Amino acid sequence: MSEPRRRDEGAWLEVGRLAELGLLSATLVHELRQPLFALKALLQIQARDSGDPATRAALATALEQVDRVERILSTQGGLVQRAGDQAVPFAVEEPLRAALATLEVRARRQGVACTLDLAPDLPIVRGSPWALQQVVVNLLLNALDALEGSPGGRIRVAAAPEEDGVRVTVEDDGLPIPAGDLPRVFDPWFTTKPPGKGTGLGLAIARRIVEAAGGRIEVASRPGSTVFTVHHPLQARAERT
Repeated sequence: MSEPRRRDEGAWLEVGRLAELGLLSATLVHELRQPLFALKALLQIQARDSGDPATRAALATALEQVDRVERILSTQGGLVQRAGDQAVPFAVEEPLRAALATLEVRARRQGVACTLDLAPDLPIVRGSPWALQQVVVNLLLNALDALEGSPGGRIRVAAAPEEDGVRVTVEDDGLPIPAGDLPRVFDPWFTTKPPGKGTGLGLAIARRIVEAAGGRIEVASRPGSTVFTVHHPLQARAERT
């Protein structure tokens, strides 16, 4: 088989996989909404009827997480979100803080220190704060996986203004990504993790979300530093055309 034909078949195979993934994702969104609604109703009843402040506080935290899942389902629609969907003005630091808070317990359990470095005068961007939060959660999960079994590791999340947008970086000091794997890290199904440890979809989903917002995502890796960079525009490019 010729090399061009092999590349074409590989490209069509990836398209087919993405189509299957989109269908699976949309199905999961549909099926998850009903039990999620029931769970939220039960938590609300328990929170209303509980006389114990500690229990009410725990239930309030649980309800916040249910609300987060609902927002992810509604704004992402699985992997079939269209550019510009749910676009609202928001401050970048809010989804970054929320993403770090989501994984705070796991990071502490692993002995990993997480820091947030925000440049002054960050501009307000337009898009989906919940989508950006999901991207950063995926990047943090990837970093924590890289630091598994390495207590004392560090993860730094930072945001700084750049021309026409904001640059968000997630950096860890774990083992570097092999140079030969860097071009494939955002490919669906690609993973270097052992069986059962990863699906190869987290970074692919992150790239799709970022591109749907009109941005782009990049990775650079060397010994002691792996950095994922998200360039988020001030507003979705689709709205300018």
